[in-house]
Amino acid sequence: MLYLSLFYCATYFLLEQYGDTILHQLLLALIVIGLLSGIASLVAYALEGGLQDLRRIGGVSLEGNIDKTGMLFGFHALFCCYGLYQKPRIWRWLSGAGLLTSCIYIVLSQTKVPIVMAGFSIFLVVFGNLSRLLKILVVVAIVCVLPLAYFTLYGDLPLLHRGSAYSVRMTLWQKTFEEFLQSPLFGQGLVHKKFIELNRMVPHPHNFLLDIARFSGILGVAACAWQGLASLWTVRSKERLLSWIPGLYFTWFLFGVLAMLTYAQQPLAKPNYIWFFYWIPLAILLARSSIEERGLSHCKTIQESNPQKQ
Repeated sequence: MLYLSLFYCATYFLLEQYGDTILHQLLLALIVIGLLSGIASLVAYALEGGLQDLRRIGGVSLEGNIDKTGMLFGFHALFCCYGLYQKPRIWRWLSGAGLLTSCIYIVLSQTKVPIVMAGFSIFLVVFGNLSRLLKILVVVAIVCVLPLAYFTLYGDLPLLHRGSAYSVRMTLWQKTFEEFLQSPLFGQGLVHKKFIELNRMVPHPHNFLLDIARFSGILGVAACAWQGLASLWTVRSKERLLSWIPGLYFTWFLFGVLAMLTYAQQPLAKPNYIWFFYWIPLAILLARSSIEERGLSHCKTIQESNPQKQ
């Protein structure tokens, strides 16, 4: 909690000082970092013979964890959509290369949520730039050609293979729900991590809401729901939702929540990948909205105290 409080205060002060400029610079920095990481991961994958058997790529970060790194490149694909609209032209070239690199990485990772994120990114780019005919052609390619290509590579579709991943998760979720029912109001007490015993020890249930429920009960789930509603309030108007800032940061948070529903523990953890999925975009959204509301309130107070003469 202390880490989170300090992080939120630092975020608030930075946004108060620099405004959306620092959020713009953050996205550009993440585009470059993701591009370099993607190139390094693909080169290492090829040198290790991955292209011969098309095994799942693990990348060069996060100890080669396939799901975590796949999701990080899903976020990178979203950030590249922003870069494709920036000037000078170098940012459009870097973002285009980054989007292509991330999509290749995601296909090789065979990770389901990042596949959805990559598809969303492609739709976002297509419907922002191309003519109606080209949009239709690209949609047909995504819906028909890409699944066919995936089937040719792997022999099945990404949502159908690795059935054991589904069955294990269902068992994990059932056991976690049973633990929640033992103390539904307050939970069993918040700890960093509590292993679940199957045929092996699993560190978390791969669903952050169920993990919150077993540790802090209905009260914890209610607090999490409040955070979700607060983030939604920051983009309550159509103009805000469709703007790059804060719209893209809300999309970042939304896909982070989706990823955590399939692979994550409760989010009150030391700074790690969960912060990138959840706390960073949430803190930015809430701090920015607070500053914006304070500014509007301040302007309204000035106008009320100094009404213009008609």
